[in-house]
Amino acid sequence: MNFFKNINFEKLTDGLKKTKERLFTGINETLTGKAKLDDTTLDELEELLISCDIGVDTSIEIIDRVRQNLRSNTDRGKETVLDTLKSTLEEILTLRQTAEDNLNRIENYKPFVILVVGVNGAGKTTTIGKLANNFKKSGLKVLIGSGDTFRAAANEQLDIGLNVQV
Repeated sequence: MNFFKNINFEKLTDGLKKTKERLFTGINETLTGKAKLDDTTLDELEELLISCDIGVDTSIEIIDRVRQNLRSNTDRGKETVLDTLKSTLEEILTLRQTAEDNLNRIENYKPFVILVVGVNGAGKTTTIGKLANNFKKSGLKVLIGSGDTFRAAANEQLDIGLNVQV
């Protein structure tokens, strides 16, 4: 499947820089000046991860693992916390399925449904359009349905240049 052939990874990387900077700046600001890590600081880190679109379940899993790792470590200084957080993030990210696994899932489960939810102005319609465009370019049939709220221009926004049934 040519799904990833259609993605501009340079543009994607540029778009993720802002989130990366916010995440790393937030982590440093949360940990700076703290003599030791406490539950309040871990809660702040969890909130930061969620606000940087890591996802609620993944953020909770990361913080739970950091808590477990630090229980056995007497040094809870900034560097130890950063190292623990980094190794935990790497471990969780490497355990996730590969892109090829996800593409195989698309091929094996028909219809393959993607549900997109979020607050107003978060970029859902734009993301749906980009996904639909990439799936179409990969030779898949795409059908977009909407529900819950109404935005007058949403259908037109998705229809422009995509030739997708809305």
